[in-house]
Amino acid sequence: MEMNEMIKKRRLELGLTLKDVATKLGVAESTVLRYERKDIQNMGIDKILQLAQVLKCSPADLLGWDMNQLIAAEDSEAGIDEECGWVEGGEETIKIKLLGSLPAGIPIDAITDAIGDEEIPAAWLANGQHYFALRVTDVSMYPRYLDGDILIVRITPNCRSGSDALVYVNGAEAVLRQVQHNDDGSLTLKAYNPEYAPKTYPANATDVAILGVVVQMRRTLL
Repeated sequence: MEMNEMIKKRRLELGLTLKDVATKLGVAESTVLRYERKDIQNMGIDKILQLAQVLKCSPADLLGWDMNQLIAAEDSEAGIDEECGWVEGGEETIKIKLLGSLPAGIPIDAITDAIGDEEIPAAWLANGQHYFALRVTDVSMYPRYLDGDILIVRITPNCRSGSDALVYVNGAEAVLRQVQHNDDGSLTLKAYNPEYAPKTYPANATDVAILGVVVQMRRTLL
């Protein structure tokens, strides 16, 4: 089921009118109708998080992601080092965007202020996967990552426990954290810098969403 269909289905299941949803989102009633008609297709992650809260479901439900299949696929993959080795000479490469930040509400493809580009093996896209590069600009993940390091990120709504990922929290700019999946279904986000306390979110929390997993770090040695 596509997201526009899921929005309407959940709205009707909860007995909400278009106006009810619009009021809770702080948008016009016509905007919600456009969501349901799929007139607006590139909805920002912040709005998806808000909709999930209003419709009492998870962002994954709205997006039509089968989390059990995604987790199984992640667990069956080879390790990151094997899956995403360094580019070897003669291998065909492609360019991806190098970004300086990840503001909420803007799809990766729509971000126009890229600060450069990076090359990755073209073979990485063989299974329809998508990547972008991000420059580290803070110290929350020090000493594992330093200011200026470039991370290659595979876009995915889930990752294996212990992976480093870009995560949207409360509709704000994405943060880099180690993701820990707990036995009770909750999610803990950890920084390597001890000055940043870990934060845990309950199972099916609607205010946290994984954007992508770090598959490679590139550092310039002076």
